[in-house]
Amino acid sequence: MRRSETLRRTWGPNWTTLFLLFRTDVEENIIFVQKFKTMGKNQFIYNSKIIWIYLIAAYLLKIYGYVGEYVTLEYSSAISMTGNILLILTWLVILIDMIKTKLFNKMFWIIFMFVLAPITPLFYMIQRNKLIRLGNSFENR
Repeated sequence: MRRSETLRRTWGPNWTTLFLLFRTDVEENIIFVQKFKTMGKNQFIYNSKIIWIYLIAAYLLKIYGYVGEYVTLEYSSAISMTGNILLILTWLVILIDMIKTKLFNKMFWIIFMFVLAPITPLFYMIQRNKLIRLGNSFENR
């Protein structure tokens, strides 16, 4: 056995192993960057299904809380407050999404997020993909 081989075995991995580890790490990062670029700006920060679940849950909690206050059920105010908090958090996520994506009539939607705050997120979620498609098509002209 040569002296360099004994040093490699005693002092840890050799340079080729380190190079291969570095190369696979770089390749994984390149693949991640390519996947991130193909996702584009049309993706939510969170999954859109989760946003739908939060939005529907917030509306159901608010309705249950308001009905509970009318019929005087226990904890109806706490349930209504939970619905309000969940709706505000979902509203913020949707507002950030509106600001970051290219939408058709973006200022209209942002203004209506403040004017009609409780119902605009629902209509925006229904129309989101169409607004993005229109925003991209009018930008390319």
